[in-house]
Amino acid sequence: MFGICTADARATIRLVGYRMTRLSLLLAASTLLTAVCARPASAEILFVDLYRDQSWEQTGDGASLTSLGAFFSARLYSSVPSEYDTVTMTYPGIGSPVGLTEDAPPSTTYIYQTAFLSKATMDSDYPAGTYAFDATNGGGTDAASVEYSFSDDNYPATTPFLTGTDFSDLQGMNASNPFTFHFSPYEPGSSFDEALLFFSVYDYDLGAFVFQEGLLPPTTTELTVPGGTLTAGHFFSYELVYSNRTLIDSPDTTFPSTAGFDLRTRGNFSAVGSPVPEPASMLMLVQGLVLGGWIVKRRRARSG
Repeated sequence: MFGICTADARATIRLVGYRMTRLSLLLAASTLLTAVCARPASAEILFVDLYRDQSWEQTGDGASLTSLGAFFSARLYSSVPSEYDTVTMTYPGIGSPVGLTEDAPPSTTYIYQTAFLSKATMDSDYPAGTYAFDATNGGGTDAASVEYSFSDDNYPATTPFLTGTDFSDLQGMNASNPFTFHFSPYEPGSSFDEALLFFSVYDYDLGAFVFQEGLLPPTTTELTVPGGTLTAGHFFSYELVYSNRTLIDSPDTTFPSTAGFDLRTRGNFSAVGSPVPEPASMLMLVQGLVLGGWIVKRRRARSG
């Protein structure tokens, strides 16, 4: 089956695959592959996502955190890359409507994102209510809408950060040696469908992620970056994300949509030493603003 399907359809499978649980990935991807390949010339809105993020910078050992504000983002996913000329979102806030732009064309993803100094301002500008999406091309308009609500209970109950003396130990760490990052407890709280942990290390000098792990359970307490992964003399940023997800019924899309409630903390460090060179093929290119390529999995799909 995979051999006769188009490259665009396979790309859609990979995109949606990031949103699946490890156990359901193969079954769900196979189902979606059949649906997409059966209609290669027809586009449709697969699903939409709405995310609310709060972020911090870690500046010392333990919970030494400085708020970086918050941001709201919306994404629409099409079954066919570059299918739509314009995508707009209408919502109850004062800035409505807004346009979504295609992410790294040709792509099946259309994205809108905006930052705030505080969560309170984000909540005021993007309140609960109906969020409607119109995706238009020469053949007409595809439309989808979701009823969107939220509360503080949707967020993880604990803030992410590196524990112990990890932050101090990172400053001038030896890039030749492995380094184990230890995470504060991730308590998902009381209102969520899925809870996922993500961790990444970004090399500012290379302009690339050099380490990424995601879709991890909230029980994950540490990850080890192998020796030689980092380059001596370079400047890095790590990011730890605790992400709660809630499924939203969206009758106009192929799959249910997702409301994400993320808490994320980043910190900066530099490395010394003489690491083993890392092949360029192992480096992951930057995919976008917020974990770019980390598109969250989906637990169930509505029968078509």
